[in-house]
This record gives sequence, C-alpha cells and structure tokens, in this order.
Amino acid sequence: MSRRDNGGHAFPPALVKHPHSGTITGASGMTRREWLAGLAMQAMLTGAFSKNNPLEAADLTSICAGAYRFADAMIAEGSK
Repeated sequence: MSRRDNGGHAFPPALVKHPHSGTITGASGMTRREWLAGLAMQAMLTGAFSKNNPLEAADLTSICAGAYRFADAMIAEGSK
C-alpha cells in the first residue's frame, strides 16, 4: 500500500509542557490533507442540508470520500 501525500502539517507543530512533570512533548495535530478535507466537507454538507433531506449513511460516506478527493487534488496541484 502506497502512502498518500498528506501535505505536511496544517499548522506548525506545537510543543506541550506537561503541568506536573515538566516534560515537553511534540503535538503534531492535524495534517494539511485532513484540514482541507474538513473544509470541503463543510461546503458539501451545507449543500446537503439546504435541501431539507435527511442524510443516509451512504450519503455521508460519499461526502467524506469526496472531501478527501478534493484535499488530494489541492495537495497535488499545490506541489506542481
């Protein structure tokens, strides 16, 4: 299975200091692919809910898959 380009970090990684031990660890957060997919999904759901139709599980799966296709296309275009 090939690894998909996730576009790196959506935001700079954060360093988190544990309040009791003082240990500092890195928190990577969300990838650029996840962030772009979330934005696309919001737009798709806005259209879906504006029709006043209940969403079926198949609709949600289709919306999620489409959101990730959008994110992959954005990352591919941005790397040209």
